[in-house]
Amino acid sequence: MDEVEDLPIHREEPPPHIHVAECQIKPLLKDTDYDAINKCFATPNLCQKEIEPNVVYKDGEQIKFLLLPRAISEAAWLKAHVAAHDAHMQSNSRREANAQAYGRKLTLGWIDLRLPNYENMRTAPTLEQPDLLAALYPLIRDMDRLIERAVPAYYNYAFKCAMTAVRPNTEHDDLSRITNKRELQIVEALDPWSLTYTIRGTVFSTVEFNRNIVFKAHEDGHNVDGTCVGITTLGSYAGGRLVFPRYGYSAELGPRDFLLCDNNHELHGNLGPIVGDRFSVVAFLHDSVCGRTEVDGWGPPYEGGDGLPTPEG
Repeated sequence: MDEVEDLPIHREEPPPHIHVAECQIKPLLKDTDYDAINKCFATPNLCQKEIEPNVVYKDGEQIKFLLLPRAISEAAWLKAHVAAHDAHMQSNSRREANAQAYGRKLTLGWIDLRLPNYENMRTAPTLEQPDLLAALYPLIRDMDRLIERAVPAYYNYAFKCAMTAVRPNTEHDDLSRITNKRELQIVEALDPWSLTYTIRGTVFSTVEFNRNIVFKAHEDGHNVDGTCVGITTLGSYAGGRLVFPRYGYSAELGPRDFLLCDNNHELHGNLGPIVGDRFSVVAFLHDSVCGRTEVDGWGPPYEGGDGLPTPEG
């Protein structure tokens, strides 16, 4: 597939609905016990239950997790898998991972990091690694379509939220460091319409691309309220089970598996060690991209939930 010719995205009628069962769950941990494990490494006693495939777990109306096994297409997974091994990974900047000699991460897509010497909304790795970005496009598109097929009501809410991430007409990233025409096309096509802070019209604005990081239990805390993250993994590895301590559930993600989960207000972390090369692709809608300009039809800019549609809307 040619990365440049394939750049324009064409939204089609979604494939047939993926049937999923629904399961209501309640917390196992008291608030004091939950707070006590924040910023601590996960242990096996925190994950007594397995996330079953094709079941959407909810606490009330909020989706907590949904595992779709081997749902990512082979072509999209393989393209991203090959690119992952060629990526130039930077040392992880998260404090809880600093001691991990082989842990690396990249942030791709849109985010306002409020750095004093960097004003672009596109992240620096987005500008520096366009080939990796292009290789991830089909994977992210697959993740988006899987959500639409499996949980269409949630997808409608997430899509409406994403459509509040409108780019001001006066805002333009400085792309002068990109001198290759093909690479410039890839980076410009992050949003082909120059309209939103989405990754090619999906419900995601940003991707964390991690290699061999065993994360301590933490909440993301800066995703748009009510939205979930999409996770899949690349590479050949063992270990890295993802744990959700509050509910006692966990999942071991394999090739082409897709997990939709509430990382925003739920502690989550990995079980170590990791053997081999484990790359995780974590896609989400970051709250810094919403409300940067007025959005016709959606009310005032996003400020802690104001102006966003409700899950029922």
